[in-house]
Amino acid sequence: MLNYIGLGLYALWLILLLLKYRAHQDEQYSFGRILFGNLLWYRNVRNLILLTAVSLMCFTTPIVWLYRIGIGTTIFISLLALLNIFKKRGYLWENSLFLGGNVLGSFLLFYIYSKL
Repeated sequence: MLNYIGLGLYALWLILLLLKYRAHQDEQYSFGRILFGNLLWYRNVRNLILLTAVSLMCFTTPIVWLYRIGIGTTIFISLLALLNIFKKRGYLWENSLFLGGNVLGSFLLFYIYSKL
């Protein structure tokens, strides 16, 4: 039961991330501001949702599902970075670095997942 609550909270965090991404259309784009907000971590509701979701999933969800969620999240955030490059939002080097890190993380997670 708790693993479904964790997955639901994580899906809610991803939806909130997408809504924040769509609302943020200026040139001064920052991944830190989109992912975690401007407030301190304990004052931002999105961070508390993410912290609760990850802690519930770590203790109750099977390890295979954690790798699947990690792969899906890195692909999702990579698509956001790729969309930023095409729309010319933010700095090109920041978007390219973030895209490369997420693609590398996705390949590493997939490699570990394939060995399970």
